[in-house]
Amino acid sequence: MVTSDQRGYTLVETLTVVAIVATLFTLGPDLVKQTERFFMLNRTQTELQQDTRISMALIAANLREGVKSSIVIDNAPGQPYCSRIRFAKMDGTAIQFYQNNTQLVMNATPPGGVTVTRILTSSLRSLAFGFTRSYDLSSVTMTLGLQKGIYEGKLKNFHMATEQVNIWN
Repeated sequence: MVTSDQRGYTLVETLTVVAIVATLFTLGPDLVKQTERFFMLNRTQTELQQDTRISMALIAANLREGVKSSIVIDNAPGQPYCSRIRFAKMDGTAIQFYQNNTQLVMNATPPGGVTVTRILTSSLRSLAFGFTRSYDLSSVTMTLGLQKGIYEGKLKNFHMATEQVNIWN
């Protein structure tokens, strides 16, 4: 005879809890893995966008202060065609932006001074400079593509559209 003061779990309640826990253990790792991938992808995309915006803004600001007759577009040895631009600013500072494998490098040499080298990003995939029109050296286009690994050997690409910069001097 069972009295009302006896307590315990029925077999059905116990099996229900076991089924719920088993389901969580089965789905949990995949859910955690997918969430981690989502956050890695978003973080990488944000980093690439930030690097691209900063690099493009720095190149454009320096180009606007450049002397158009001093602009030379070529490539550093062993690098892609049109991946380097060199020019002088109004104050005589020699500026150079170029691709060095996966790095975007800036060199600045003030008149009679020491060259300062700065790496703008280490996630460079492609860099290209060109004149908008062959007869007009006052307008330069630049294209910057970045790439970075995310997970399991996969890469996240980001490419910012070509920007046109008008040279003022």
